[in-house]
Amino acid sequence: MQPVDFKPIEENWNKYLLSDGSVIEAKLIITKVNRTEKTEPDGTPIYNVTFATIYRVYGPEAAKELKKV
Repeated sequence: MQPVDFKPIEENWNKYLLSDGSVIEAKLIITKVNRTEKTEPDGTPIYNVTFATIYRVYGPEAAKELKKV
């Protein structure tokens, strides 16, 4: 495998409203990319991607403040 340099173009948060009124925000952050020697049948390269998932939680009261913004 060959390491591939990369830079983020955009990293968005996914937001989920829980039934108790809390909000969870989560995003996936790619930390490493390696190109394998394999390709798809159409020639598209296959990559091995390592990532971390980060999240933050807002309780019901804090979530109400988020909705005002």
